[in-house]
Amino acid sequence: MQAQSIYFKNYQTHDGLSNSTVKCITQDVQGFLWLGTRNGLNRFDGNQFKIFRHNASDSTSIGSSSILSILTDSKGILWVGTTRGTYCYDPIKENFTPFRGVPIGEVNAIHEYAGFIWLLSNGKLYRYNSYTTEIIPFDQNKNTIVAITSSKKGGLWTTDNNSTIQRYQVNTSKFVEVDLKKIDRKALANTKTVYAINDSLLMVGTINSAYLFDFKNGRLKNLFASHYPNKVIQANC
Repeated sequence: MQAQSIYFKNYQTHDGLSNSTVKCITQDVQGFLWLGTRNGLNRFDGNQFKIFRHNASDSTSIGSSSILSILTDSKGILWVGTTRGTYCYDPIKENFTPFRGVPIGEVNAIHEYAGFIWLLSNGKLYRYNSYTTEIIPFDQNKNTIVAITSSKKGGLWTTDNNSTIQRYQVNTSKFVEVDLKKIDRKALANTKTVYAINDSLLMVGTINSAYLFDFKNGRLKNLFASHYPNKVIQANC
């Protein structure tokens, strides 16, 4: 039995991509890849790109060409976060409808977790119930949220500009702080993002390194201490 070779092809603006800075990516229910860039939303069918940009004379165009986040939810709806709010894509008309429930601003993350759509807009977190259309703002500690991450196994997490890490509790609909700074306050003083690998392992990205925290034994491990000192680790997953 022989392993197959993995092939990568690089796509640039000369291949039809609207901008070389890709901020986010998702795949919709039809199989299209969507790539959000600093100058346009790109739909890729495997051969060519179709670009969607803001058009001031078209009210059904996307509200901004600077794309920050994308989500394909469990209903197949494509959500797009921009520097000027959130928009939902209509695949039949190939246009966009603004999501009015959240103040217009920079929508840096959109996630689906526990049956809700979660939006990070202007440093504030909002929970949207698509069945009741109810929108609840979560202002946990008055700090600015810098990142949210979610996974089926690991849950929904946030971190803010004070390096406070919080986990969403489904049974209480509240966030609970996980105070990792008690373990190493200096190392985690500039937390930029978190990601739960599963219910016992949490990856923490800081301005200087990346750490792996094990809930079972309470240990914190610097992943890059000996190989990549003083590197910025930041990613929104």
